[in-house]
Amino acid sequence: MSGSVLVDRGRHLWAKSAEQAPGHSLLAHMLDVGLVALELLERRPDPLVGTLGSELGLSEGDALNACVVLAALHDIGKATPVFQAKWPAGAPAEATTTRTRVDIPHGRATAALLRDVLREAGYSRASSGLANAVAIHHGMRMTSVAMDAGRIDPRSLGTGTWERWRSALVEDVQVALGALPSPSRKALLSGRSWALLAGLTSVADWIGSSLPFVGLVEDPVQYTRDRRDRVRARLREIGWPEGRRWTAREREAPFASWFFDGTAAFSPRPLQAAVERIAPGARPPFLLVIEAPMGEGKTEAALFAAGCNADLGMYIGLPTQATSDAIHARLETFVRRHEAGRTNVALAHAAAAETRRLRSHPSFDDESLESEGDAEDWFGSAKRALLAQVGAGTVDQALRAVLPVRHFFVRLWGLSHKVVVLDEVHAYEAYTSALIEELLTWLGAVGAPAVVMTATLPRATKRELKEAYCRGAGLTAPSDDEVAYPRLTVVGAESSESVAFEGTRRSQVEVLPVPYDLAGLGTAAAGAAGSGAAVAVIVNTVERAQRLYSRCKELRVAPLLVHARFPLEERKRREDEVVRRFGPGASPGDRHGIVIATQVLEQSLDVDFDVLFSDLAPVDLVLQRVGRLHRHAGRTRPESAAQPRVFVAGLDVGDGSAPDPEALESVYDRWVMWRSWALLQGRRLIDLPGDIDALVQLAYSDEPLEALAQHEEAVEEARRELEASRTAQRLAAQNWSLASPLDPASQSWGEAGVDADEERAYALKLPTRLGEDSVAAVPVNMRQNSWTVFGTEAITRLPAHRAAEDFVTACLRRQVKVTNKRLVARLRDAKRPSWWRRSGPLRHMYPLPLDAQGVFVGDERVRLDPTLGLVIERGKEM
Repeated sequence: MSGSVLVDRGRHLWAKSAEQAPGHSLLAHMLDVGLVALELLERRPDPLVGTLGSELGLSEGDALNACVVLAALHDIGKATPVFQAKWPAGAPAEATTTRTRVDIPHGRATAALLRDVLREAGYSRASSGLANAVAIHHGMRMTSVAMDAGRIDPRSLGTGTWERWRSALVEDVQVALGALPSPSRKALLSGRSWALLAGLTSVADWIGSSLPFVGLVEDPVQYTRDRRDRVRARLREIGWPEGRRWTAREREAPFASWFFDGTAAFSPRPLQAAVERIAPGARPPFLLVIEAPMGEGKTEAALFAAGCNADLGMYIGLPTQATSDAIHARLETFVRRHEAGRTNVALAHAAAAETRRLRSHPSFDDESLESEGDAEDWFGSAKRALLAQVGAGTVDQALRAVLPVRHFFVRLWGLSHKVVVLDEVHAYEAYTSALIEELLTWLGAVGAPAVVMTATLPRATKRELKEAYCRGAGLTAPSDDEVAYPRLTVVGAESSESVAFEGTRRSQVEVLPVPYDLAGLGTAAAGAAGSGAAVAVIVNTVERAQRLYSRCKELRVAPLLVHARFPLEERKRREDEVVRRFGPGASPGDRHGIVIATQVLEQSLDVDFDVLFSDLAPVDLVLQRVGRLHRHAGRTRPESAAQPRVFVAGLDVGDGSAPDPEALESVYDRWVMWRSWALLQGRRLIDLPGDIDALVQLAYSDEPLEALAQHEEAVEEARRELEASRTAQRLAAQNWSLASPLDPASQSWGEAGVDADEERAYALKLPTRLGEDSVAAVPVNMRQNSWTVFGTEAITRLPAHRAAEDFVTACLRRQVKVTNKRLVARLRDAKRPSWWRRSGPLRHMYPLPLDAQGVFVGDERVRLDPTLGLVIERGKEM
């Protein structure tokens, strides 16, 4: 083809700059992205095809073709003089001769130009939503006003020749990939379809941008034929799933075929037998709620339910990084045993991200940052982890799919292909619980099954979760049932039912008071450990854990201290040590001594102790902590610990008339603490599992409790405070989360803020939890000519453009979570050097300057202690 034809049809325009012209052709890049989108849609069922087809009256084939063409046209806004002039070496003369132009992002140009194309194609009322979905692939805000071509300087978009070039490029794309079908229904695009299309387009763009550059495209049809094999090869390189998920299962004993390891006979527990009966017949969309005590095999039940949906992957969301790490290890073992082909098992939380290698060559634009990576690390970032076929991580990563932060729609599109498992759903405040409801609504709308697991769940909370999922899925929520605990409930399009089953672990736990003061608590714990027992002490704050550890050291006892304020690698080492000494494989010789921990020990870690000490806490959390007591059958225990006992610190002040006042002023709501105290203070035995449901329902109800009568004024004040707090938190969640998935798309597409991992000036940070603000701090020694990560030999010598690679790695390993309000403010206010902010993951972290002894420079009340972790002494304002 002659060069004149290439120019006449705009095929000489560039999309990606390179060391020399012509760079990567715009037409080639658009066709690449369209081909990637086609591969992604054809490899597995995608809810986008069905939702878009139903809303616009398109057949399945036409809906798929529309998605492919729209994804390809995501960069038509680069066919403008304002963009082409950004790289003079590759720009046509028409882009450099007109000087008076207003710079506009090419995504905004795409939205304005593509909307007009879609209107001419008959998409009418859906044109704005569709154009916005493909144009927002950089994740940036795009309002209706921004999309108005009339508000854009026509010299920036280009007229005349530029209009002919764009028309020819649109025609080339359709000739190569298929004509854009005409809709038979003039309907508005829903938020659900908009988000799924935006997610597909962004992912296709990231992968398409990582393909080898080509020069000019002479024949679009031939190019797509030749290029498709390279697209498939790239998907294999990054480990994108294809084909069957799992190896075949036995029909006669399906549950056993998933979990029999060939070494011992396997018989499903009652919970697992109930799931074995129900799950194979459940078809998406469905919600499965599992309410069962600790140790009944809920995780295996969830894995089985996910495995029954062979076309879907799974994501397991948990409350903490520690529990995420523990489940991730179990999940990898499960997947390796049953995968039909090599499966990436992603870990998704803030500390899981590996160092991203930033391209330093100036010819690469910012899209390269999203596209790089191979099979080992492509799914390594928190943003892309939810795209992996299978993964585990914190619930926060999933919740960012329903907060209008950058690229939230990528997370949602990733979750739409999965069974989403949410564990420990009772463990969250009202704000996070409301976001979980929003997530369930969106999962229902995109047809993704959800499994909710909990040991303890108030009846009202369960009803809200069911209604939320049904609202999105278009189902009628069934009425509350009276089925006995433990139980599982399935809500689906074909059927809904609740099933009770027998618990396998029956025990009576003795409840005893113990002093709240550290001297008394430490003495009691040391005494229990002196008999050879394995003792756990779970307290409510890090400061209290640190002070209790010091008290035990004074008593010549050497506990193992575990909390979230250790450097990351040290924290993980300590958590691993707990599992080694007190987990299922622990040897009798290791099972002794004291573990002092915060809430990290109460959730999901499979550990067993002979004796438990716990701060007064909401009764559901006390029961959760009790689940770590006599957990493993067949253990030989000291005679003094033959009867399981939980000692509750602060249960009374000596006469049983009131809780210790200091115990009430904890991190939990005082009203729930008052009611939990009233339920526990007169009780000497807890029957498991028989008492669990009754205690939890009473704790969160308004039913009068006799023990509270003499404290009526204080309890009522606490109730009013809680109601006000819950109302404010739920309102915040509703205001900050996305609009309904079935509402018009325009109500969901504006980016309102940034997530917790992103620092941007003048932008609202949208949290997944309403606790204290936190930052990831890196302890460093600062010298005039170098910085060293404290406790390591990793060094960056100054001056530097970016940090050394081993320095960044050490920062990731040694990061410490800081929540102290005043220290957070000081770290945020301190100026970070430019080389630090340019160093990939470090731009989300803050230096914590320490002297040689580990004391914070400028305030001796803050220090990094090798045995206590980060210590922040109380006292005057910092």
